[in-house]
Amino acid sequence: DFLPKDQRTELMNSWYVGIDPKDLHYYPAPVPAGFVFKTADPKRELLENIVENHLTVQGIGFDQNYLPAGTPYPPLPEKYETIADFMQGFIASSAPGVSFFRHVNDYNANLAWVRIKNIPGKEDRVVSMVVDRWHDNVRFLFREGDSLDSSKDKVDFIEGFIGSYPNWFVVVNAEDLPDFFYNLDNYDGSPASISRLRKYSVNRADNNFWETYDWFQAEFYKDVEERPGLIDLNRYFFLANDEAAPAGQ
Repeated sequence: DFLPKDQRTELMNSWYVGIDPKDLHYYPAPVPAGFVFKTADPKRELLENIVENHLTVQGIGFDQNYLPAGTPYPPLPEKYETIADFMQGFIASSAPGVSFFRHVNDYNANLAWVRIKNIPGKEDRVVSMVVDRWHDNVRFLFREGDSLDSSKDKVDFIEGFIGSYPNWFVVVNAEDLPDFFYNLDNYDGSPASISRLRKYSVNRADNNFWETYDWFQAEFYKDVEERPGLIDLNRYFFLANDEAAPAGQ
């Protein structure tokens, strides 16, 4: 109802694809928008204005994952030496429909924690990969998968820990990041692509699984000192004996 009057119903219908608008019991407000729009993308314009000019809570704002209208995804960096280089590489690989996440949308691979090792002169770093699953319809209680459209999925990359139920541990040497990003972008579910990503993923049957878990747990304690707790593996999905599962298994 904050948008121009002629776009309100269209937006509401886009949130409930496949449902008769009459069944939504939605009635757009008759009052005009109280904001003067200047672009052809009023939804984005409104949200940017709210975030940039009206939110006073410290720490709320756009991060490097958000690209303003017309801004292309950055290229892969030429070197990987700083956290800024790492994040640029992740963002460059986060365009909608990134191949790996498109292929594994049925495998509950929504949160991965990546450990970047052997950074020259620096301590290991953690980056969280958070998948934003596109839903054609948000009116569901069960059978959520019926509304998913993996071609529109996006991924956010955030330095440090997000969440406490990781689906996937990943361990990558800094020098291997170009290969890791290439594998994410070109993953096709084939045995060859699964094998390439298994170089970095941690199978729950791997001999070093608990060693890896212990490292992430220790870092998690340091990162979230104000709310410490044990990492929960109930959603560490990949099954040790499932040869058909994707990388991470």
